[in-house]
Amino acid sequence: MTPPLGTPMTTVQVNKVFSIPELADQICQYLRFVERLRLRLVSKALYEVYRPNLGLSIPSFTYPDPVAMADNWIVRLCGLNLRVRSLNLEIGMSSPSQRSMLETIYQHCSESVHHLKIEYRCDDLAILENILVKLPHIQDLSIEFTASANVMAFPKVLIEARKVLHHLFEDKITHLQALRIRFGVKHEMSSWNWSLFKEMLTFCPQLRTLSLTGISFVEFHRHIIQEDLDDDDEDQNGINDTLEQLDGMSLQYGEQQPKRTFSLPLMQTLEFSQCIISEGRLKGMSRIFPNVQTLRLTGCGGFWLLALTESAPDKAVLFVQLRSLTFWTEFQTSREELVVFIRGRPHLASFETDSRTITREGLLEFAHYCSSPESSSTSIEPSSTSIEPSSTSIESDSSQATSKVAGSTIDIRHKFKRLAVQTYWSTAYTRQELEQFYGELCFRELEYIFMQTEYLSMNMFPFAKTLRSLHIGGGEHSLVPRRVDELNKILRQLPALEVLHIERYLDSYEIFAGMGREPSPSSSHSEQEQNQQQQQQQQQQSLPCQVDWLNEGPFLHQLEFLIHLPKEDRCLITREDGSYLPISKICHGATINLRELEQQIVDRFVFLEKLRVQVHTQIKLPDRDEFDRWRAEVWKKRGDEGSQTPRIELEVRRL
Repeated sequence: MTPPLGTPMTTVQVNKVFSIPELADQICQYLRFVERLRLRLVSKALYEVYRPNLGLSIPSFTYPDPVAMADNWIVRLCGLNLRVRSLNLEIGMSSPSQRSMLETIYQHCSESVHHLKIEYRCDDLAILENILVKLPHIQDLSIEFTASANVMAFPKVLIEARKVLHHLFEDKITHLQALRIRFGVKHEMSSWNWSLFKEMLTFCPQLRTLSLTGISFVEFHRHIIQEDLDDDDEDQNGINDTLEQLDGMSLQYGEQQPKRTFSLPLMQTLEFSQCIISEGRLKGMSRIFPNVQTLRLTGCGGFWLLALTESAPDKAVLFVQLRSLTFWTEFQTSREELVVFIRGRPHLASFETDSRTITREGLLEFAHYCSSPESSSTSIEPSSTSIEPSSTSIESDSSQATSKVAGSTIDIRHKFKRLAVQTYWSTAYTRQELEQFYGELCFRELEYIFMQTEYLSMNMFPFAKTLRSLHIGGGEHSLVPRRVDELNKILRQLPALEVLHIERYLDSYEIFAGMGREPSPSSSHSEQEQNQQQQQQQQQQSLPCQVDWLNEGPFLHQLEFLIHLPKEDRCLITREDGSYLPISKICHGATINLRELEQQIVDRFVFLEKLRVQVHTQIKLPDRDEFDRWRAEVWKKRGDEGSQTPRIELEVRRL
């Protein structure tokens, strides 16, 4: 179509591009929040695409009286031309105020809300079913229950609500894409009936993410676990009747099975926390979700461990399409040969676990196996030769990883993008052993790594050019000066690093020396020196071409670290009047110096979006009002008042 005369071609092309929602969302993924805010000010077309998506969080105590509903702030806010995409509700016992509030939400937000999060504290599930019907376009549903009976009844509630929506909208129904259910009572667990769970899934054919917390698929009677039979014959006739009634639902049927079974081929992510699921049910999930790519398990031992590490030749491997596996027991008591998690899952590119190897040699055996040729049953020797990095996407469709070593091409079993394994033993690994482990071919293109070792050297980072996220573990220990110098030298040689989490106590900012942009002069300098520095900075700002960005890396976006009591004067701690405390007078009343934090961290990393600092219990946090004023000054100084970046969090480290 020829554009009208006088219309710039670029404008028409831009409007066409951003009129495609999927394409606009893809572009939006590469933009920071502050950049999206500024982009919508460019033109009307971009404003319409990136119009603010409002997220409302409404606790129960803010529900107004029905008489004053017309003048309520939520009514006025919903009346504006804003898209309320995300809604966070707290539902208690039925009351006139709550009913009026829900009716207002139904009236103004029923067409726009796609993400719904509910904290449900009510015994009447009819309210929940009504919410699911009145907000028909929910794609992401998250509910936290406080009563076990409500958790057990939820599958039936969702089934009835989806039946009503299917009758109203037929083929135009909006399907759930993410479902997160949490039983929020500690040390307690609710249960779901397996047959009812499968029937619920038939009403969610486009489900891509399923997250369950505190839910089991076994029944406890007289301290004996009685689980349903693993045979698909159970209630299969009822499920088949349900499938026949759901026209337009894209379900696949297993042609090789003697009886018709259903699957959800779009399911990509499964997350289970504190869930007890029998081995038979796990096999059933593997059949129902054949294309799962991400599996995250937290505090799930027992049957999960047996099912995932099954290596018998006559046993089928579960979840063979996995690209990311996280198995975290939280107690670090599990001991397994890591190879059994990997064997039979050729696409695996992300592996995180706190399980330790049975033998001390198991760590190197795991790395040798993953680095060995696909067709070989033996492991290859590690090589120090550098590897050409290829694609950085975990979502690779290739079942083999290809590396170029010494001019030849070797197909290795795995090429990891994320790695978190325990590298400590009763007899500590030597520096040479750790360098040998991290130098294996399968780790040469890591983008994320968790490391908890006593030794650190650049030889342990052959993936320095591709590493984007680094997590240094260590619990409650402090970094000694020698380790600080070693880590500082390493960090300065990680050009792609964006996320840094140091779970070790620091007593100074020396670890960040030479990184980012050097901080402005401290208040101890004379006014003449400060004026000279300010004039030089203004001259540099007037000539942006003179800024040497290459020497200001790495460009951190997220930073988290711990602060302990300092060992030197003028480091981190000040008196309440602003003067520094000598080392001999540090006490529980010592307060973190916000100005020093601003100079050494906020001013140094100009692209920082999130800063989280945890301090030792002996250190006092500033008053909330003082902290808010300081943070507002930081945002104003950076010109990010609207986006309020970086998000800065200060909290006491609780042991």
